[in-house]
Amino acid sequence: MQRAIFLASVILLVQLGLVAVTYMTDDKKMSLRGENLVSFAPEAIEVIRLEDGTGTRLTLRRHQGDWHIVADEGLRLAADGDQAEELLSKLAGIRQGLAVATTEEAAGRFEVSPEHFAYRLILEDGEAEVVEVYFGTSSGFNQMHSRVAGRREIVTVPLGGHEIAPLVEQWIDRDILKLDPEKIGRIDFGALTLERRQDAGWQARALQQETGPGPEQARKLAEAVADLTVHGYQERRDRQGEAADGQVMEFTTVLDDGRRLRWHIDRFEDWHGVARSDHDVVFKVSSWQIEDLQKLLDGEDAAEAEAGEEIKGPGGTSAGEGGERSR
Repeated sequence: MQRAIFLASVILLVQLGLVAVTYMTDDKKMSLRGENLVSFAPEAIEVIRLEDGTGTRLTLRRHQGDWHIVADEGLRLAADGDQAEELLSKLAGIRQGLAVATTEEAAGRFEVSPEHFAYRLILEDGEAEVVEVYFGTSSGFNQMHSRVAGRREIVTVPLGGHEIAPLVEQWIDRDILKLDPEKIGRIDFGALTLERRQDAGWQARALQQETGPGPEQARKLAEAVADLTVHGYQERRDRQGEAADGQVMEFTTVLDDGRRLRWHIDRFEDWHGVARSDHDVVFKVSSWQIEDLQKLLDGEDAAEAEAGEEIKGPGGTSAGEGGERSR
């Protein structure tokens, strides 16, 4: 009888032990799910290194508060700082999910291993590496499998590949060519010069015409020059790149601080390239922006406005509404 009681007690203790181990394991998993994927202070990060599975690399580096693109070929351009800060903030806020797998074989299958990954991201604080994360196959819309270097757990994170792609076009500051019109003193187009006067605003001087654009037209032209938006780049004209279809225009802006910026604009098949003397690349801009600039330079905007006034009939109605077209 005592032997049976002893055996029953041993079995009970073993069962209790198994329950405790199971509870501790589950508790550890739940604890893991409540943690951040990676732990770092976004404001302390000075370098973001991005790489894709083809070996393309791009580095974003913070210098005196501004972010810059540093590519493998030595290219250095202003980066979209808001986009870089948004990525850091998003990474810092991602919560650790329940692991979908933990084996080395699974790491290869989900493309989150050092030898086989879709994207790799490294964060540095200026002195040392802080975070290294592999991102792999898509698990849904803006969802990717991920694994932190040094860990076995493969998890799903709310991140899209476009958010960490090592492409200059993805990270370039699209306002890199924009200027403050109030800090431009003069714009020389050759046959036409625009000058900003403190007391009279923008004024135009035309060399080969009796009269140049009026103040309003001159202001619009100056603002168009200062408001070009970039959507990509290529290397300089004297390096390998697409052949231009033809030169569109050249001009020089003289800033209030004395700097002179020389602009050269070429037309390509479906975009326009803008080369400026303070940069070593040709920036891609949408053709409609240059076409609008050319129209203003040719005075078409003013002519269209005058034509619109001419077809107005008595009482402000157009000829089609009962008024007569001016002859």
